[in-house]
Amino acid sequence: MYLEEYFAEKGIESDIFYIDLMMEAPVYCAPLKSEIQFTDYYPKKLVEFGVRCQQKLDEIKAKIE
Repeated sequence: MYLEEYFAEKGIESDIFYIDLMMEAPVYCAPLKSEIQFTDYYPKKLVEFGVRCQQKLDEIKAKIE
């Protein structure tokens, strides 16, 4: 909540997206591929999580086809 409160105090509109790294889901693919970031900090664990989310999405697409 600290970041959201900080941005609100500064009058900065924000949409902070929290990710549960324990549960891969296709819904995370878009924000993980977003080129908008506040920092260059992007841990390897998050990159690996993004790959697993994409694999889940690919599995779902294959079942639909």
